[in-house]
Order: sequence, then structure tokens, then C-alpha cells
Amino acid sequence: MSAGKRAPRAAQPIPLPENTPAKLLLHISQRLAVLLLAVLGFLFCLLTSYQLDLPLETLVWTAVAFSLLFVAVFSMQRSALLVLACLFAAIAYGISHANDLLQGSLLLIERVALSLSLNLPEALGLLLHPAMADEALRLMTLAAQALLFVVSFLSAFFIISQPSVPGLALSTLPALLPAPFYLLSPALLPFFMLFAAHMMVFAFNNAKRAQTTLRARVYVPLSRRKADLVAQRAAQNSLSLLVLPLIALAALISGIVLPQEGYERPEAIESLQQKIFSLDLGKEAFWRSNDGLTRGDLTSLSAIRFSGATALEVRVSNHSSLYLRDYAGALYTKDGWKNVSSGDFSTLSNSIEIAPQNLLASAAALGGSTPEKFELSVRNIAATPLSIWAPPGLMTRADELANAGYVQDTALAFVSSASSAEYTLEAIPVGMALYSVSNASDGFRSAYQKAAGAAYGLSRLENSGADTVRQSASTYIDYLFDVYTSLPDETRTAAQALLQTYGIRAELDEAALNLAGTCQSIRSLLAARCSYDYSPAQIPQGVDFATWFLQDAQSGYCVHFATTAAVLLRALGIPARYAEGYIVIQKDYDKQPDADGFIPIEDTHAHAWVEVFDPSILEWVPVEMTKSASSDGQPTPDGTDDPLGEPTLSLSAFTPEPTPEPTPTPTPEPTPTPTPEPDTDTPESNADSEDSEDPEEADDAAAEQITPTPAPTSGGEEDSDAANEGEDASSPTEEDATAAAGSAQPRPPLWPVFALLAVAGIPLAAFGYRKFLHERLIRSLLQKDANAAALFAARYALSMLRFAGAPDPQPLESPEQYAYAVARKIPAADRMRLESALLIAQRARFSGRICTKRERDEMIGYVNALAAALPKGMKRLKRLLFAWRFPAV
Repeated sequence: MSAGKRAPRAAQPIPLPENTPAKLLLHISQRLAVLLLAVLGFLFCLLTSYQLDLPLETLVWTAVAFSLLFVAVFSMQRSALLVLACLFAAIAYGISHANDLLQGSLLLIERVALSLSLNLPEALGLLLHPAMADEALRLMTLAAQALLFVVSFLSAFFIISQPSVPGLALSTLPALLPAPFYLLSPALLPFFMLFAAHMMVFAFNNAKRAQTTLRARVYVPLSRRKADLVAQRAAQNSLSLLVLPLIALAALISGIVLPQEGYERPEAIESLQQKIFSLDLGKEAFWRSNDGLTRGDLTSLSAIRFSGATALEVRVSNHSSLYLRDYAGALYTKDGWKNVSSGDFSTLSNSIEIAPQNLLASAAALGGSTPEKFELSVRNIAATPLSIWAPPGLMTRADELANAGYVQDTALAFVSSASSAEYTLEAIPVGMALYSVSNASDGFRSAYQKAAGAAYGLSRLENSGADTVRQSASTYIDYLFDVYTSLPDETRTAAQALLQTYGIRAELDEAALNLAGTCQSIRSLLAARCSYDYSPAQIPQGVDFATWFLQDAQSGYCVHFATTAAVLLRALGIPARYAEGYIVIQKDYDKQPDADGFIPIEDTHAHAWVEVFDPSILEWVPVEMTKSASSDGQPTPDGTDDPLGEPTLSLSAFTPEPTPEPTPTPTPEPTPTPTPEPDTDTPESNADSEDSEDPEEADDAAAEQITPTPAPTSGGEEDSDAANEGEDASSPTEEDATAAAGSAQPRPPLWPVFALLAVAGIPLAAFGYRKFLHERLIRSLLQKDANAAALFAARYALSMLRFAGAPDPQPLESPEQYAYAVARKIPAADRMRLESALLIAQRARFSGRICTKRERDEMIGYVNALAAALPKGMKRLKRLLFAWRFPAV
């Protein structure tokens, strides 16, 4: 080398700022803080939006663990391999626990759907296997943890690897979107956490970006790109000073956007929602009937809306009207009903040999006065999967049904859905007639003990079977007065004060407790002070439901009336409980049965009532307490203007004869009751014309069926003259079937949920895919292997040309020939540049020579030129698709 010429100086890399451990720890901590805000905000928003009762501590620790894992993974240099390892581990776990994850996901979706008053699509419902409460909770928790894994992974990717606010929104928001539309909003703090995470990512992502790809279409050396990247990260770290102002702003906006406690949506919003719900799209397939029944939870009562869909199909051998119970509340908790603990009930179950549900049948069989039994077959169409809807007077034992068991002393239920589709029960007809209880002046408990089984003459029977029934009945009556007269102290004090204010007390007729007269007094009080309302107010937090309804709200539906009546009866010392289920009325038997004799029972027949224990027959007797919506100022079904009516002195035709001797049983003369004409047609066009009874005419006629009866004499006989008076009071009426129905308002369809998800999810998914394409394009064009970059650029250019309508290259066709063919069809393709690009790709593929920087730049320039020129000749839609599918460098 000559002395006059200098050797070219080697390119010196730009020194990178030192990345000290302290700075690295600070940077990772910042990432972790944002990720925790996003993931925990999502978790708490999910739980509060859909009112999910899942183990909070377990899910929080799961969210923290996944956040720590993915912060570590995405912060390492070989993050791609670690990400693949995590995904493979997750897939392997998912395959090994596929059934649990599927069932947990379906249970979780069903729980969310219930909070929105929705129903699972039939296809998903068929996949759902019923599970006991503890198992269902475990499965839902597992599904929630799987969801947290996905959300944590995606959130970490869009916070650490590819910072993006739309990407973070795609990760966290779609599952939360339906909640504000249907319910109102999540809690304030979780919303604030999620909102703050998005704002912080927005701030970090909008720092001055280093130009790490191309500058004026000139290739930037790797050393310079690294220096620019470090500068960019330093700028992002400096934005940490803005975290506190951003959090304060997020809290302010959250407080403005989210309604505060006591907020009620304006009527215009409610009206708009109802108009949307009234659209007919998808309603029949997806919407769950909100029958107002909550299985004891009084905090979530909402407006009643019915779809008119069939809930059950029944076949009854004697065509009797029935109350079919599947739930009864034992303990009142001010804002709901619940069962006693398993430990407390085990004391009773271990002390008796006959289940309380079968006491009447056992006593009647021993007394020899068993009325003619009837057979009830039930098909569960769209009701609670594991429930057994049973009438009072049940003869069938739980062990006679496959996979069934007793639910304490309140109901029966299946433990597996395999047997719940159809079942058959045998029972003794039990009406709504109530015996009076003698010797009540000495105390109700002792009077109940003396009256136990009086209608069947158990006191005179001396055999082991009678001893067993007497012992079981005596033990159960003690249990009744311990459980079914219990109330919280504040509730009892308030209820007794109200009873005293309105002059209501337990009615005693010559030392006999008149159960029917007492029930009628309470029903008259409720009818006089409270009105029927299909859209009642929500119960305020911390108040007693019964006293609030009677004193403040004074409007509600069957759940409100039944709960308050049960509380007032307990305050008088009378064992009573709240019950839910379906009722079958006489008009149902006018429907056309199917080939097997089954008739449909629609969701409008869902109902709540009170049950009072009658010791004379050892059975819980249904008592109607609900006032109909049409009773105010409207004639009752008997044609009078009295909305309440007077109790009739009659026994049900099905009530057991209270004497052990085989004397003839007097037959009551039925009094014909005019059937009310329906006022309105049901809005469901596909409903039977026979089912179009006015749902507002509810329970006034049923009130007349609460029939006080004379107490059995010491010999077990009753006054036959009194038994013959009045009309049959054994069954619920047509009005009962729709007392809770209201005007059968249409259920909101499910399509708004999918529309919301589509509106948010489709654009975000499209954005995410385009961002993925753009990042892949840049990585491929700037990869270290220049030949591979040139070949990728050629393939990308050919893909754009084919999308624009260019022909595919033919075998043995030279670059010159193909460029000529393309230019003739698409002049914007630039024949010379296309030919040059194809030749460069050909050399990169076959010559073994490495492409130069100039050739790489030429290929990238041609790709950009095609991206700009080709859309100009396209139609608008195709141009938009081209811009989305082929982003420019």
C-alpha cells in the first residue's frame, strides 16, 4: 500500500450507556408495576363486573406469579425460546387437564351469563356436566387461572416486547365489555387500575422513538441501532416521573366516568336499552328467562322478563294443580335465605329414620287412611340442571331415583345430569288447607308435638313403625322451632314491632292456633300496604329486606311478598319458610299433550310462595301470599270488587281424613268459580293461545284458598259440617301461574353482547395482525443474511403483484419475460425495476454471492414503491384490504 493512501478507518461502534444492575432493576420494576396494574385491574374488573364469587386470594397470587414469570421471560435476551417453552408447557397442561378446563370455562361462562340474565347456547349447555358446589368452585377457579395466564402473557407482550395501547386493550378489555352495557360498570378501583395501566403504556410508547429501521431508505448499522434503542429506553425511563400525575388523572377520570353509589340510570337510557332488547334477533336461542327467582339471594333481584319458553314438561296422572318446589330457605339473613350448615343438619339426620320429605306418606300408610296417590313425571327442558321439582306429600324416596339425594329437609336434587332429564315421582295430594293446632295456649312447640300426626291417628297405634314415625316427627318438630322460627335479633324486633303496630297476632280460637286465619291476616296486611311491581327497586346495602319492603319499598313481586310473609310468621312463633319452584294450574291441562302425554310448563309459571308446617299431617303446606298487580281497583276472579276475598271454611278434597276409623269422608260441594278472561295476549308469537292469560291477575283468588279448618278432636275427628263448607282450596289458580310474570316483557336478546365484542374485538384483532405483519416485514428485510432478505423482498413484491391481479410466473419463464407480462397488465409495476429485482433475487438464490448493501436497498425501495403505486388503480374496498395486508416499510 502506498504511503500517499490511507487505509479506510474501520467503523467505530457508538459506545452504549452502561446498563448498571440498579438501572436494570429499576427498569424491570417499572415494567412489573404496569403489568400488575393491567392484570390485577383485569381480574378485579372481571370479578366485580359479573359478581363472581371466586377465591380472591388464590387468583391474586396467580396473577402476581404469572406477571413475575412473563416480566422475567420478556426481559431476557433469548425471550423467544423462553416464550415457546412457556407456551409448550401451557399446552401440555391444557391437554392433560382438558376436561377440567372445559367444564370450568363453561361454568364460568354460565355464571357470567346468569349475571347478565342470559342463557348458554344449547350446544354449550349439552357439554356442561353438573357438579357439586365445591367441585364447581374448583373448576371455575381453574378456568379463571387459565384466563389469567392468557391475559398476563398478552399484556406482558404488549407492555414489554411490543409496547402498544391497542394491543393491551385487545388483551384486557373484550371480556369486560358486556358488563357496562348490561349491568352498569365494574368497581371504581379496578377500573382505575386498568385505566392507569393503559395511560402509562401510552406515555411510554409516545416517547421520542429512535429510528431503528431505515432513515431515508438508508440502511442503519447495527451498532447505531443499538445506541438508538438504548436512548429510546432511557427516554421511556425518564417518563416515570409522569407516573404520579398520570395516576391522579386516571383517578379523576374514573370518578367522573363511573357512577357513584346510589346512581340510577336515566329513564332515556333505560328506554333505549329496552328498545334494543326488544329486537327479535337471537332471542329464542340464547336469552335466559329472568323469572325473578334467585334461590335465596335477595340482593340481585331485578326486573322480571319472560321469554315464554318451555321450562319443564310434566305428566300428571290425576290432572291436579300443583306447587312444585325445588328450593326452600331455612335461615333468613336480612338480605337472603340459606340452608343450615351441614354440621347442624347432621344432628337431625342422625336422629331420625324417616326423611322429613316423606313423613306424611309414612304416617298416612300406617294410619290406613292414605288417599289415592298420583304419579308425576317431569322432563327438564330449560330449568336448573340438577333440580328435582317435587310436590308436597312425596311418597318417593331419594334412593328410589338414580343419582339423587335429599337436600337437607328442603328439597331433592340429582348429583349427576345423567338422570335429571326425566324422572317420575309418586305423591299424596296435599292442598292449601291448614288444620288448626289445639292446646296452643300452653305453647306452640308443645301443641305441635301433641298434634303430630293427629289426622292419621298415630297416637293410638302401637307398633314399631308407628314408634319410628312418632320419634322422627317429634325430633323434626323440635328442629322446626329451632330453625324455622329463627330470625336475626334486629329483624325479629322490627317485625314484632310492625305486627304490633298493625294489630296482627297469632289467632287463637278456643286455645287452638288458627294457622289459616293467621296467614290470611298477614296476607291482608301485605295486600293493603304493598303493590305488585315487575321492576322493583334494588335493596339498599345493609338494610333488612323484609322490613324495608313492608315499610319503605312497598312494591315488589312474589319473592318480596313470600319473604316478608315468612319473616312475619316466624316473628309470631309459627314455623314457616320461603319456597321457590314452578306451579301447574288447571288450565295447563287444556294444552295439547305430546305423544307421551307431557304438557309444557313455561317459564311464566316460575313462582315463590310461603310454606307453613302443619303438624296434623306432618307436611309443609303451600300458602299463597302474593298480591296480584291487577287487584287494585280491579274485580277479582269471583266477580266481586273485594281484592282480598274471605277465607273459606273448607278442607281440600285431598286432605286426609283425620280419623283412623274407616268412616265415610264427607265430600265438599264445589263452588263454581268464574274463570277470568285474559286481558292481554302474551307477546310471544310462538306461544300457545291457551297460555296467553293475563300475567297481572295473580293471587287474589289464591288467597281465598288459604282455608282455616277446625282442629281435629281428641279422637281424631273433625267437624264434618265445617268440612263441607266452601269450595275446593287444594290448588294454585291460573292467576298464580303468572303472578310474578308481569306483562311478560321480552327478554333482551344476546346479539348485543356479540355485537359489542365484534365492534371491539374485530378492529383490535385486525390491528394486531397488521402490526405483526409490519414487524415481520422489518425483521425479514433487515436480517443479517442479506441473501435471505433479498429473497423475502422478492416474495413480498410478487405477493403484492398477485393481489393486484398480476399473473403467476410460469415454469422456464425468464425474469425479463415475466416483467414484460406484468407490465402489460399492471403498468404501475415498473417493468425495469421489477426485472432488476427478480435478477437480484435470482443471483441471491443460485450464485452463492452475498448481496451488497446497494442491492438490498434497491429491493427495499422497490417494495415501498409497489406499496405506494399499486393501490391507486384499485377500488376502494380492495385498496383498504391492500393497505392492511401489505404495510409499507
